[in-house]
Amino acid sequence: MVRLRDIANKLGISESLVSKVLSGKLGSTAVTEEKAELIRRTAGEMGYAPNLNARSLAGKPSRIIGILIDSTAPPVFFRTLAAIERIASGHGYRCMIGEAHDSLENLRGNVDIFMQYGVDGIISLAHGYPGRKTEFIRLFADYLDRMVFVGKPPHPDVAYVEIDRASAVKEAVRHLYDCGARRIAFIRGRRNWASLRQRQEGYIAGMKSLGFEEKDWRIYHYSEEIMTADAPRESFKKQIVRYILETRADGVVGLNDFIAHRLIFELAERGVRCPEDVRIVGSDNEPFTRYTIPPLTTIDSKTELQAEAVLELLLEQLSAPGKTVPRRKIITPELILRKSTQSFHKKQEVFP
Repeated sequence: MVRLRDIANKLGISESLVSKVLSGKLGSTAVTEEKAELIRRTAGEMGYAPNLNARSLAGKPSRIIGILIDSTAPPVFFRTLAAIERIASGHGYRCMIGEAHDSLENLRGNVDIFMQYGVDGIISLAHGYPGRKTEFIRLFADYLDRMVFVGKPPHPDVAYVEIDRASAVKEAVRHLYDCGARRIAFIRGRRNWASLRQRQEGYIAGMKSLGFEEKDWRIYHYSEEIMTADAPRESFKKQIVRYILETRADGVVGLNDFIAHRLIFELAERGVRCPEDVRIVGSDNEPFTRYTIPPLTTIDSKTELQAEAVLELLLEQLSAPGKTVPRRKIITPELILRKSTQSFHKKQEVFP
């Protein structure tokens, strides 16, 4: 490991001067730009990296943010992660990523590593553990004064960014109705994730607002094996496709874009056309949705706005160390209209 002393010895200058130049804290020390550049260049050529633990022990910020994410999260979560990393970089921070799936213990291991590296703050996109509220609170109890969550966590006094999925699905139900759909189905996975519950609440609220009674609701929970785009075809047909055909649903909401696109394909194989026979709304506004046949109406959860809000809350936390700021920001998704929900009952403007 290259030390400040090694750079100083190579250049024949004091270790103190090297430290001040590389930290950017010259103060009243007089040094020409040429010499400062020589020091920085030599440090780079020698492979010098600052000792982050030493910085932490000295009470200096590491300028590192730890981010927790589920390793099997949908692609939209990783788009949010990318946006957070880009915006954090603009504020002079680097990001350290910790991945885990269905394991609070592994999450805890990631947090421990974050602390070893002296991260300044933590952002969590992975905290959907229904039924383990007590363990969750205990896991993060020591870090809440420098932590922000994406999605409402099972803790009352924390900073978080909430995506108003319920209102987006309610709007989608209204849109399907306006396009002529009367047998509107809501299809979701069986897991008790908060995001799925919120979407279902939006569906029910939308159906109630249109005057539909509970007997008119079409809610289907598919098994975990078909939660991904490459799920076995027979399982997909036996579950989602069969349900659509048996209930004669003419409007569908709740699916992510990958499964929605696959549903359009599987229905077409059986002569059921989209949007002529069934109108379908996806979720996440994946880039490919512009180019499906037909282009897919979808719910955009505004990953850029999420990232901006998360960083704003975290920087606010870091500006008041030791003080938990139980604030929240709400992001309202946008319904992106495309031809998969085009009306054949009245003229309707759709976007390509």
